[in-house]
Amino acid sequence: MGRNFFDNPVLLVVLLLIIVVVFGANKLPTAARSLGRSMRIFKSEVKALSDDEEDEPQTNTAKRSPDAVEGRVIDPPENTAR
Repeated sequence: MGRNFFDNPVLLVVLLLIIVVVFGANKLPTAARSLGRSMRIFKSEVKALSDDEEDEPQTNTAKRSPDAVEGRVIDPPENTAR
């Protein structure tokens, strides 16, 4: 159970045969093509996102809370009901 599944080449061949049987040989090239296209789009979007982060200067828009708070302490009312 602790072994890696992909270490054994026989298991990889069996896995590929099962994939061919389940999906059919005609659909595999189309599926691989669309998977490659999706990966290319994903990589380009990630690259564009990282480029956008490098171009924009980092601004701190959060306002800082004051260090000291002004006010007075109000003592709780004494128990007057006896």
